[in-house]
Amino acid sequence: MKKCEWCGGDFVPYKKLPKQRFCNKGCYHKIWYQENKKRILEERKKYYLENIEKIKEKNKKYRQDNKEKLILKNKIYRENNKEKIREYSQRPKSKEKRKVYEKKRSLNPKRIKYNKKYGREYYQKNKEKLDKQNKEWCLKNKEKVKKILKKYRKKRKIRYTKDKEFNIRSRLRNLFNGAIKDYINGGKVKSSKDYGIDYLAIIEHLKPFPEDISKFHIDHSKPLCSFQFMNDDGSINLEEVKKAFAPENHHWLLIKKNLRKGSNYNHREWQKRAKYVEPKKAT
Repeated sequence: MKKCEWCGGDFVPYKKLPKQRFCNKGCYHKIWYQENKKRILEERKKYYLENIEKIKEKNKKYRQDNKEKLILKNKIYRENNKEKIREYSQRPKSKEKRKVYEKKRSLNPKRIKYNKKYGREYYQKNKEKLDKQNKEWCLKNKEKVKKILKKYRKKRKIRYTKDKEFNIRSRLRNLFNGAIKDYINGGKVKSSKDYGIDYLAIIEHLKPFPEDISKFHIDHSKPLCSFQFMNDDGSINLEEVKKAFAPENHHWLLIKKNLRKGSNYNHREWQKRAKYVEPKKAT
């Protein structure tokens, strides 16, 4: 009887191999791998770099052909190894890796487009369910919600004071949302793009910015109350919305002057700002 050099189990060597060191091929391969580990890994790395596209295509094809099988396999593994997964995810190394991965993923333009499209569609299909879940979670985690909101407001405040373009974009959104609530029945239903509003074009029109933005308001040359946002049949008049929030209808005005002005406006001055040309009378 002999002892296996790998597993330590007793075995009877073959008559033809009196110098046999291992009980089976498995033990032999394991110890051989340990002895030649560096060389094997270098060769694998070299092969991978030389055939990277071929390997990716092969893996992609395999995932597509065995999609349901892999999902089921992963599901079973997660159910059977919940504690193991939880312990691994709480390790500092795994947390750092996860952060790096999430950051890279969030900056990928394809991923951003996919998330926006899929997220919007999923929310519209499951609106009631998601709203209920969010409400329940907020009620259960009031302190956590307060901390998150505090952190978000602090970051937003810093960005609002330092980043002028962000400041202006936020003001324009507030103006638009306020106008929709005041002048359109049913409030905001669509996004600003669906109404034909381009914030970037308005920001370009407002350049150069004043040195101290806090002393100025973004004023509408022709007041919003002078536009007819609703049609007679109760539908939204998109043409009037576009005119009201056209880049030419925005300009900087000192806060004091804007408060004095109110809903009054100079028609001639508005025509100049909007580059309006009076139509010629038919003779």
